Amino acid sequence: MYLLLKRFTKFFFINKIYFIQKNTDIIIFDGEGDLLGRWSEIFDNNKVFVLETRDYRVKNIYFNFKIILKFIKYFFLLNKVWISYLSAVIEYLNPKLIITTIDNSHQFSRVAKILDKKYSFLAIQNAARYDFEEYPETIKKIYIPNFICFSQFEVDYYQSKNINVNNFYIGGSLRIALFEDFLKKEENKKKILNEKFDICLISEPAPGWNKIFPCFEESVARIAEYTIKFCKIHKKKIAFAGKRVGVWGHEEINFYKRYIKEDFKIIPRNKNYFSSYQLMYNSELTVGMFSTMLRENLGRKKKILSCNFTNNAIWDFPISGICFLKDCEYKNFESRVLEILEISNDEYFLKIDKSPNYVMHYSKDLSAKEFLLSRINSFLDQKSL
Repeated sequence: MYLLLKRFTKFFFINKIYFIQKNTDIIIFDGEGDLLGRWSEIFDNNKVFVLETRDYRVKNIYFNFKIILKFIKYFFLLNKVWISYLSAVIEYLNPKLIITTIDNSHQFSRVAKILDKKYSFLAIQNAARYDFEEYPETIKKIYIPNFICFSQFEVDYYQSKNINVNNFYIGGSLRIALFEDFLKKEENKKKILNEKFDICLISEPAPGWNKIFPCFEESVARIAEYTIKFCKIHKKKIAFAGKRVGVWGHEEINFYKRYIKEDFKIIPRNKNYFSSYQLMYNSELTVGMFSTMLRENLGRKKKILSCNFTNNAIWDFPISGICFLKDCEYKNFESRVLEILEISNDEYFLKIDKSPNYVMHYSKDLSAKEFLLSRINSFLDQKSL
């Protein structure tokens, strides 16, 4: 109760109160998934309202007499202040579709359970969901009425775990589709194609993870240590692709400094959001642990090596073969990377046990963005009838 009072005290004394009017087709649930403001590129002329759901992102609250009445109704029904407020705002706005790219959001699931008889809810997969293995108790909190997922792997996995999803739509990665749109602009393409690399190493900093998963941090750092050592010995050009921005970027560097003796340089993620994808695009091989980028790159028929050095199978890559390496000494890592770099793409893909599309659907004829728009239009057309 104290935290709830604190939240609403903050709103009333710091934030503006807006008396909103109905004027929206689509609600984006949780602006954290706004892909750096790119919703305007995706939704064209549809009226879109971003409903912030996280304390540190909420700048305004929305109230009028009707919202207050709806809030009271839901509060007596649910005894949950924030979920009642979000539900009241959505019902007042009366949208045709509620979308989130935070597909593991418990708030989205709770609101969807309350309102899915009245409105269409659509979740777009944001990342590979190892978190369901890391924290299996969260599975029972998930409810997704309609889910645009990466691949058939998600369908099989969610069904095997009895995760509550009504309808699956396999669409691939929206981020890759937006990156390819970015590539099509000639001025960007010229910049991106300038520098080539042998290996793109994906930064996956994990400060504090040892408290929950012993030796996890050392295992993540060892992937970077092996890769940096390999490139130094074999004179290969490396791009160490950063994950964090701003002050978090310093934490990322400090994490690896704790474990790696070799000199290294992390190329920070820049504000255009696509810098890591540019580095991966320009590399012969991408190395990492469980980053979604590994699956995205494999789906585009490019070489990857996923390394799980933790001795815990929950972070195993979904495809076996040359693309996946378990805990090993440096010599085994070196041998595998040399083999991958020496063979052709065709030979590489003959040495994995499933089609790349099994873990990341990819189509040059229908991008994930185009697929998403087709599904959205379908939902909007249904509501217009």
